[in-house]
Amino acid sequence: MDIAAFEDSPTGFLEKYTGVDGRECCAYVPHPLPAEISKLNLSDTALCLIADAARAFGEVNGMAKTLLLMLPDLDIELILKPQLRREAVASTRIEGTRISDTEVQQYEVEEPPEEKRIDYQEVQNYIAALEHGLQLLDSGLPLCVRLVREIHGRLMEGLPQERRDGNPGNFRDKQVVIGGPGATAETARFVPPPPGKVEDLMHGWETFLNEPNALPPLVQCALMHYQFETIHPFTDGNGRVGRLLIKLFFYERQLLNYPLLHLSGFLERHRREYYDSLLAVSRDGDWEGWIRFFMQGVIEQSEESLGTIRRVIKARETYRRQLEEAGAARSALRLLDLLFAQQTVTARYVEKQLGVSFPTAQSAIEFLVEQGILITTTPERRRNRIYRAPRLLDSFEE
Repeated sequence: MDIAAFEDSPTGFLEKYTGVDGRECCAYVPHPLPAEISKLNLSDTALCLIADAARAFGEVNGMAKTLLLMLPDLDIELILKPQLRREAVASTRIEGTRISDTEVQQYEVEEPPEEKRIDYQEVQNYIAALEHGLQLLDSGLPLCVRLVREIHGRLMEGLPQERRDGNPGNFRDKQVVIGGPGATAETARFVPPPPGKVEDLMHGWETFLNEPNALPPLVQCALMHYQFETIHPFTDGNGRVGRLLIKLFFYERQLLNYPLLHLSGFLERHRREYYDSLLAVSRDGDWEGWIRFFMQGVIEQSEESLGTIRRVIKARETYRRQLEEAGAARSALRLLDLLFAQQTVTARYVEKQLGVSFPTAQSAIEFLVEQGILITTTPERRRNRIYRAPRLLDSFEE
């Protein structure tokens, strides 16, 4: 780490520690977060972006309510599942996985190949960790250290040693550095706080989230995420947990009644600026740059979510009317709704999800094939064919 670049940081200080080779090294320790927006020295441009982001959130929340009113018989979980999956895929790809949303859907209905198994497991763990976090919030637990530990444990569950934290759910007990393979304290891009500081820093992070302050909620969220990533409390999985916490913050503070907005898509598209903006806060105290970047992400992803909801409403109305006019059986109509959650299916998958017989599942699939809604991607197979609904998949694309 370039020590000189952090020596005059207004947001933290350098602390010396002894490296593994006995040499003296330096780590960065962040100050407690400010509880008033005036202390961030934001420009009028940044303040306007904060207001725009808050309005965008309101529109997404309003559209979600409209969706429930317009389609009262549609299970909201069928809309949420693709959003959660896309969030998980984008967040894990930031950390280096090489798997697409389409591949994840395929592996949800058949076994993934060996070379994709770990990447697929990481995506599924991310979804499980998010769902567990939402359940904890619904039970009355606030955003706190306990919640962070629990979702980290879920995130690491079942992964091979080389792809997981060696002590899931527990804060690190050793110094880490952030950089490329083989990075040292001298060559690292950033060196987070020594392990002896982590516990106290995380309790300070928890206090910031749960004591009254004068910050707009979206600003508090941006600061919360920065501080968590800077503390870097685990040996692995910090980025994914930090992005999970954004979504959980939105939900807990009732900014969104449903987790329909996935900021990880924006962060993946602007990965370099994401890392640079976080680093600039620690190095230069540049709250302005980080908050403007974060708010722009909220605005862009809100617009994407609005577009998705509108397309889903239109597609569901169009295809349901088409099937009804063609004399569809109830199982075919139920399959159509299932396809909004899972655009890739097999007959066995449909049989299980709808609770119908295999012949009924196959008949419903064949009816949707005739209607041009489903196509087979494995025509060479006589059994266990995979079917995809490309037009419905388009409804969830930007």
